[in-house]
Amino acid sequence: MARSCSDCGRPISRNSKGRCRACGAASLLLDPVVEARRLERLREKLSSPDHAAKMSVVRKAHEAEALKDPAYREMRRQHGLQVRQRFLDTPGAEERRRAAQAQAMRERAAEMFAWCPADRLDEYQRLRKAFGAAEARRIIEDDTPGTEVHGKREVANHMLAGQLRHERQQREAY
Repeated sequence: MARSCSDCGRPISRNSKGRCRACGAASLLLDPVVEARRLERLREKLSSPDHAAKMSVVRKAHEAEALKDPAYREMRRQHGLQVRQRFLDTPGAEERRRAAQAQAMRERAAEMFAWCPADRLDEYQRLRKAFGAAEARRIIEDDTPGTEVHGKREVANHMLAGQLRHERQQREAY
């Protein structure tokens, strides 16, 4: 009596555990525990700098080899033309590109000048032209409330005001 797969009914060997190879592999792929372990190992492998460098070299070599084929180059050219026609030659594409570029520039500027209060950006730009970026940043940071340098300067000003008041009172006393 021949044994058969419990899932598909194909004949299996007597050493099998109830499934043919195809059904056994399919059941493993559908098992969430096995899938989670497989994905974890794949993430570890892909996050490795060594693996990324190796794949970069492999991709570049493959691309260089493929570009020698005129049919591949023509296929790439045709694909580029299709992309241009589908996305870039549509009405409003230039406006969308400019808007996206402007938004990206605003985000980059916000990231670069996160240290500078928004209401002082114009002043920073003016100072940067006059004194250079490092000196302009120092000036703005010195005048920005809440910074350590500003606090020290405020304390020094307060102490100087007290000293001057005391000296004035001393002079007026005579």
